[in-house]
Amino acid sequence: MRRGLLIILLLCSLGLADFSYRGYVKSFYIVNRIPGYMSSYMDANEEYTSQGSQRFRGEVSWQPVGSVSLNAAYSLQANTGQSPLNIDYDAYFSLNPPLGWRFDDITNPIYPQGSEISPDFRLTQNLDRLYVRLSLPLADLFVGRQTISWGSARAFPCSDVIAPFSFDALDTEERQGVDALMARIPIGLMNTVETGYIAGKDFEQDASAYYIRPKFYVLNTDIALTAMKHRQNILYALDMTRTIGGAGVWLDASWHDVKRSKLDFHSSDPFIVPSTFEQIEDEFARISIGADYSFWGELYASVEAHYNGAAQSEYDPMQMQLAPAFLEGIASNTGEFYISPMASYQITPLLTVSIQGFWNLDDLSSAWSPMLEFSASQNVYIGAGAYIGIGEGNLATEYGMYPDMGFVNMRWYF
Repeated sequence: MRRGLLIILLLCSLGLADFSYRGYVKSFYIVNRIPGYMSSYMDANEEYTSQGSQRFRGEVSWQPVGSVSLNAAYSLQANTGQSPLNIDYDAYFSLNPPLGWRFDDITNPIYPQGSEISPDFRLTQNLDRLYVRLSLPLADLFVGRQTISWGSARAFPCSDVIAPFSFDALDTEERQGVDALMARIPIGLMNTVETGYIAGKDFEQDASAYYIRPKFYVLNTDIALTAMKHRQNILYALDMTRTIGGAGVWLDASWHDVKRSKLDFHSSDPFIVPSTFEQIEDEFARISIGADYSFWGELYASVEAHYNGAAQSEYDPMQMQLAPAFLEGIASNTGEFYISPMASYQITPLLTVSIQGFWNLDDLSSAWSPMLEFSASQNVYIGAGAYIGIGEGNLATEYGMYPDMGFVNMRWYF
């Protein structure tokens, strides 16, 4: 993998006239408040923990001829600080491999490795893009590590099962790259058919995915259909977007047939290793419907409702996290019905404030994310925000289980 990146960089140096690059440096400082119910399970003498994170990402593109382009992107991230919560901070920044959709990868973490112990420092890397685009007479062909994401839903995407973001992800600017072969075939002026193969580890058949996704424009409506076999699972999806009376509306719906070993705890203690496995099959639907509207140019608002058919009949957030849909990364919510309002307001041309909520209508818990962003210059942004969970924190409610988090960040683009 590293040799491939070096080859692309060498080729780029031979044709600087068609060479472009971009990137950014981001710094985050994060503070978590430890939930009281966790103190009995771990050594957490402090109520708050903190961590700093610095991330560099560079992206290059070279087009030797009009029909061929080579693209690569690499990121390096340093995390400092320690948390007894054992929080996966790489997930906050989308550095973890996306559910195994890579046949191989570079060494990660860089430090520490093996038996090395460094509780206060972690250095990770991510070769996030490495693909060739071929513009052929009948299709565009993409070969290598690239992004594949679907669905128009903003808060609760239904068909985005390859590399979805968690609701509390801090950095959602770049999708994780997956190893894939994808063809995009135009049909007329407004319609396309996309089909592809997504590689699992070592190209194993049961670890890979195949899909086809036709997209049409009919009656002022964008319509996309998806059929995919991923691992031992089946996905059928419908995605529709259009404008009604100046408002944007969308429908993102999916049907899943999931096969996975279900874990079974023989203890009420959620931190005890599960002792039995049961192979089961589960079928369910997920539906998100929403709308957004811009008022007077400064105020933007949206609302989205979600049905999660993967929820269990007897509501239990901890047991839901052991269900096949959750373990496969298809469903990340434990309840059945949700609503997500969002609003942002441009106070001045340089200052914007926003808030988004995630409300579980089954247990009435919710998570709220207020944010403030200031444009310090053309390429520098400073922001602050939080994720605040409301609900019982003794594992009885979904969002009440999450630790509250606050952060400040600075981003510089080049």
